[in-house]
Amino acid sequence: DDCSENVGDKVAKWNDKSGNGNDLLTVSSTRRPRMIETDKLKTTKALHFAKNNYMVANEIDYCGDATLVMYYCQQSNAEGDTIFSSHAYEKNSVAEKSKIPFKITTDSNGMLSFDMQNIAEDGTQDGVFSKSLNITPSVDDYMALYITFEAKSNTVRVYVKPVNDHSAIEEPITEFTTNNKLYWSDVAYNLNYSISEIKGVIADYAESIIYKKALTINELNQVNEYLKLKYEYPVVKSLKLKNDISEIKYGESVTPEVIGIGNMMGSVSEYLLNNAVITSLNNNIVKVDNGVLTAVNYGTALIKITYAGADDLIISVRVPSLQMIESNIDTPVP
Repeated sequence: DDCSENVGDKVAKWNDKSGNGNDLLTVSSTRRPRMIETDKLKTTKALHFAKNNYMVANEIDYCGDATLVMYYCQQSNAEGDTIFSSHAYEKNSVAEKSKIPFKITTDSNGMLSFDMQNIAEDGTQDGVFSKSLNITPSVDDYMALYITFEAKSNTVRVYVKPVNDHSAIEEPITEFTTNNKLYWSDVAYNLNYSISEIKGVIADYAESIIYKKALTINELNQVNEYLKLKYEYPVVKSLKLKNDISEIKYGESVTPEVIGIGNMMGSVSEYLLNNAVITSLNNNIVKVDNGVLTAVNYGTALIKITYAGADDLIISVRVPSLQMIESNIDTPVP
């Protein structure tokens, strides 16, 4: 999915990039999510949903195999918080095409839960089917959530990959069978149809995909690789500098460009790190302010650069003791 709005704007439409026209919309101007900038992703934009924000694609009308993919960051986990909702489908002589909502919500323990109404043989609602997905989202961390639906057997399988987990998808975290078919209509994010319109989760959504098939493990891994490469930094193991700062003239300033080297989906990658921490071990020679080095005296300073998970990088910065400065006699000054 794609949005062209600027950071801070309220978003009325989340465009469907597949070309099928299944755009997500918010009609109410007071309940639209907001475009934000985030430093948690390589791609810096995401949609921020408050509890009363929602988006819905009500042109979808489909019953069959499907896969729901969400790459999002959950920031609340109150009981009943709704992340995604659509409808169940039961077709019999009494309840022809009755649409019963199913939802991905948060239960009383802060875990994700699958909830839907059961339909009795006479077509009436018969209690609620609820199944824990055995996933407790790490609040403020992104994750990739994959849920496959097999219509013939009513089987639901759930997979998850937390941020910076670049291992392959192998087995579902949970697998279960529902009593009703799953019907894709009025697909909604952050909107609870059956309890309250203001019961969404507080979350940032980066991307969502719905496939008209239950993806295989191999296909899930292809999608997982796409999402990880698009949104995540590698697991950084070591650091190096893109620019040479081994020598700085007295009074001058320089900004080091720090490169992180690590693994992403099994291959070695290099990324420019904007959030590496830079400190000076000799503040009387080189001072650091917001990542900018300034030579304040003559001599040699040691600079330490750190990044989570990587070995510290220690570099030596020399400030030469003789500098040519403008003077009446044009002579070197110590």
